[in-house]
Amino acid sequence: MNKLFVLSGASGAGKSTLLDRLVKEGLCKAAIKYSERKRFSTVDDVSAVEDVNDPELQCDIVYSMYGNRYGFSSTKLRAQLQEGNVTLITNDKPAIDRLKNLFPQQIVVIYIVSDVNKRLLGQIYLERHGFTLTNNIHEKLFEHVRKTEKMLLQNNGQGFIQCLETINSIIDDIAFQEKEFRLRLESISNQEELYSLNLFMYDYTVLNLYSSNSQNLHTTESAFEQLKRIVNKETGDKK
Repeated sequence: MNKLFVLSGASGAGKSTLLDRLVKEGLCKAAIKYSERKRFSTVDDVSAVEDVNDPELQCDIVYSMYGNRYGFSSTKLRAQLQEGNVTLITNDKPAIDRLKNLFPQQIVVIYIVSDVNKRLLGQIYLERHGFTLTNNIHEKLFEHVRKTEKMLLQNNGQGFIQCLETINSIIDDIAFQEKEFRLRLESISNQEELYSLNLFMYDYTVLNLYSSNSQNLHTTESAFEQLKRIVNKETGDKK
């Protein structure tokens, strides 16, 4: 019987990267999951949509996290499970409870314990949004401020308005991202508290400790090996 592996854990714990490794090694497929936010990176597990309640998406499990709505379809999950093992990322307890009711013989819930801290989460978060220390969002803002001044001096009204619109968009983006980053910082302690209060909800725990010398911020080789052993055990694979 094919299994549905649900990964939970605080922001920056390595969930998305672990899922990506499972998929690349052919151990499972990623669940079809939607969100109204944009994708963070190539290892993000969501497909961006305008409305998770769009009837065409068939999302019967919808929840909010960090100010964004997420959704997935139990019908599509069932179809995926007929073809092989599936992995889904969610921290939402009602969603996990619903999945347990729908797939009682197939679901395996795994919690990723991590020592991620504010500094490390900040670094991960910057990488996810594609910013670097030499070309970050604040430098983009200052660049457009300089362009605005230039348009003003040239008496270029249209160019001036376009620059202002770009600046407003960048400022809105900064405000949104700072709010989301603050929420994710709060979620680290909140998620650990949820884990301690709901130990019965999880079937396994994977320990992901970061190394200051590691070139890969998101996950250690040890964490993936732990997860791989769990998947092989549950699926009967002796590898």
